[in-house]
Amino acid sequence: MSAVKFIGAMVFFCLGLWGILTWIDKQYMMEYFLGICTPLAVGVVTVLRAKAVLEKASETLTSFFIKSFFIKMVFYGAYIIILFNFYTFSHVPFILSFAGCFITLHVGEAFFFNSTLL
Repeated sequence: MSAVKFIGAMVFFCLGLWGILTWIDKQYMMEYFLGICTPLAVGVVTVLRAKAVLEKASETLTSFFIKSFFIKMVFYGAYIIILFNFYTFSHVPFILSFAGCFITLHVGEAFFFNSTLL
């Protein structure tokens, strides 16, 4: 599967998830959106950068993933702290949508990169 097709599948999944969650409970539409859009955006950037690193110098791919892991950890932490301190909203729908999308997209990325690298 190409990176563009995989990114399309990621976007399709996230939009579908947001649509289903919003259909179930419209009251938390923004919380669901904020919980889904950030893991999606970071996932898209990771896939595009990893594909570029793989094509340019595949021996540096491991160091790229290590660096991106720490960058994502700091980014997600700052994102959640900023949202919780400066935005008034219901935290539970945000955390559930964020965690669900985060885990699903990372598992999908692991399978994608496993199939791409082998």
